[in-house]
Amino acid sequence: MIEKDTISWNALISAFAQHGEADDATWIFNSLVNEYGFVPGDNLSCMVDLLGRAGYLDEAERVIDSLHIEAHSNIWWTLFSACAAHSNLRLARIIAGFLLETERNNASVYVLLSNTCAATGQWEEAARVRESMKNVGAMKQPCSSWISI
Repeated sequence: MIEKDTISWNALISAFAQHGEADDATWIFNSLVNEYGFVPGDNLSCMVDLLGRAGYLDEAERVIDSLHIEAHSNIWWTLFSACAAHSNLRLARIIAGFLLETERNNASVYVLLSNTCAATGQWEEAARVRESMKNVGAMKQPCSSWISI
């Protein structure tokens, strides 16, 4: 039998994710970690994305926490985006705190958190987040286009 490597596992998990089969993908991921002894890397990002898209935000958080590894910021960004999409302000606040420890001047953290606050009707908090962004000097980059007229 051909030995499966990380790329094979990622492809399999992603395929299930694309078809909304979160339970099957979770089973495969757990097998990957528990039976085959793989240390999650890119697989973790795949799983967090899958669970986040499916709305299983608490489960995605548990997966990150249960592995006792330091999650890279791209994994937190993946879950942060899912929090915004599903209006999960509780978890968005926690993740914004993690991201601001390393990306203090990244305006995207403030904007996404502010938008999540606004989506949940927390208008005063949204305004405070935007004010904090101004206070630390974080600025949104203006949009530009490669198309010239």
